[in-house]
Amino acid sequence: MAEGTLELLGLLPKMSTDKGETYTRINEVLNTIKRELNTDLARVDCFMYMARELLESETGKILTDQTMEGVSFRLEKELIDFLAKNITIIESGLQLQQKEYPTDAGRIDILCTDTKGDFVVIETKKGRESDKVVGQISRYMGWVKLKMADHNQNVRGVIITNEPDEQLSYAIAPHSNIKLKYYKVKFELTDYLPS
Repeated sequence: MAEGTLELLGLLPKMSTDKGETYTRINEVLNTIKRELNTDLARVDCFMYMARELLESETGKILTDQTMEGVSFRLEKELIDFLAKNITIIESGLQLQQKEYPTDAGRIDILCTDTKGDFVVIETKKGRESDKVVGQISRYMGWVKLKMADHNQNVRGVIITNEPDEQLSYAIAPHSNIKLKYYKVKFELTDYLPS
């Protein structure tokens, strides 16, 4: 299953005539995905299944190797796209300004305004070290404060990650204007019951 999905996503490594070498190469790709999603291999396997289902639902057709040719699946982009389309699950009343907002300080994952008109910078952790993600969101918040906000507008941040991270909790503790949120992906199987 993972091998076929990796191939459709354009992530399948070069195959070898040595089965052990092929396994090692596929395992390296799966571990890279695991690190990017900051999760475990069991969830990566579920993700492989869901990735194929998502691509099929978006195109409205069953995908084959030919229909998937040239498709590139970017893991962090999918999370950002989902959050941008469902922005109020982060916080009620948020208004999307732009996803992947380019600045002189880097690319903000999602830029929003809240019900008070204040700016909200949203960043996903995506496997980065705690100190780096806090530094990054602080830099983006500073850029928005200096370059976009009026004198009466506040700027705050939200970091979204998929599992509790004690180091990240320590890193944001002194920053009252940065919140930490966790997401969960639910995967469920049901039995097929013929009609």
